[in-house]
Amino acid sequence: MEVVADETSTSASMGLNNSPLNDVNERRASAFGVVLPAAEVVGQGTSSGSGVAIRPIDRVAMERAILGSASLDLNEGNSAAETFAVESGAPRSDGVEYKIQIGAFRKALPAALFAAFNPMWAQSLSNGITRYMAGSFDAYDPAVVARDAIRSLGYDDAFVVRFVDGERVRGSRPPVDELAQERVNQQASSRATASNEPQGELGESTVDPAGVVATSNAPSTAQNIPTWNNIRGRVYSVQVGAFRGVPDENAVAKLGTLTREDAGTDGWLRLFSGRFEDEQSAAEHRDELRLDGREDAFVVVYINGKRIPLLEASTTAVGSLVGMGEAAPSETGSEQEASQDEGSEGVMVGWEVELGEYSSTIPVRLANAILDAPLGWGIRSLREQGFTRYITRKSPNQSEAQSWLNQAKEMGFDQARLIESGGN
Repeated sequence: MEVVADETSTSASMGLNNSPLNDVNERRASAFGVVLPAAEVVGQGTSSGSGVAIRPIDRVAMERAILGSASLDLNEGNSAAETFAVESGAPRSDGVEYKIQIGAFRKALPAALFAAFNPMWAQSLSNGITRYMAGSFDAYDPAVVARDAIRSLGYDDAFVVRFVDGERVRGSRPPVDELAQERVNQQASSRATASNEPQGELGESTVDPAGVVATSNAPSTAQNIPTWNNIRGRVYSVQVGAFRGVPDENAVAKLGTLTREDAGTDGWLRLFSGRFEDEQSAAEHRDELRLDGREDAFVVVYINGKRIPLLEASTTAVGSLVGMGEAAPSETGSEQEASQDEGSEGVMVGWEVELGEYSSTIPVRLANAILDAPLGWGIRSLREQGFTRYITRKSPNQSEAQSWLNQAKEMGFDQARLIESGGN
């Protein structure tokens, strides 16, 4: 399949699993001898139906089976452009919505190629190109989670698309104030879910699947809940929500072994229930929590303290993540500060990260990675001698710059490097 560059590209709920479209996708795939694995809902938001159901397929094997089939016929309403243009999945006519663009193609394609995703939408353009998009998200952050899950299947150029009142807009990341409001809405929804769940009797105790007795002696402060930083190996857990501070003891009495992840500097934290060696055990715990009122609970996986997309867990070696990503705090909690060398001209030495140098247009995948990069990086572009370089702001702290470099490499900037510089 020939992928066509898209000029504008630089810029969940349980119901998704039970959708009738899943049954249709099963039939589409089975017509070519392809058996779809069970779907996992990714990127759930605050509204019902927000997210995308993804089958963890072997993309190459699936494409070979379908495109190499002698029975492939696109003249009987089986083309993806026709099928997904009329099915549910079109952007809402009012408000903000996000989707994941999987690809843009000139050739006619069979609908079965996109049977791993629900919902799907196809947008045919006047220039003969058709864009194929998956999911429906009410906030940017869960859309990014889904994008990474889709990329893990081999769709490396997948990126987030933003719609406002049904119209596609340039740039996937919303303005800072709107992004902040989206996060507030998500956190408020999580709190509402927690406050509506059945309350147990004081002193009631249960045993969670991890074998840890959960009692009403719940932690009263965030500092009493461990983070993922010092937890080694592959560990599955269930995210139950984001909270401002620790919920009351009744709200957490049935959650068993808790782990936290600080969601910001304003007191918000994400809470995770249980720790499991395999995904199946975590999924069973998730289902129990949903039956108990926590409908937004979902399975996550951490490897050596670093969260990775669930669909990548089985193919990621435990040892491969050691030393990668942002450095965890040492036991003393102190950071190694880089010395500030004052030269004869009084110029302070700092460190920048060069993401890459390009003689032509930056690849779509990396352009979107720049848009998704932390705002604190302060990325700028410099045009010199026919090349464009993308560089972060200068940091006086070498360890901070090193963490940026580690993150940049994980985002796909293979040529990223640390630069020692002086002045501004």
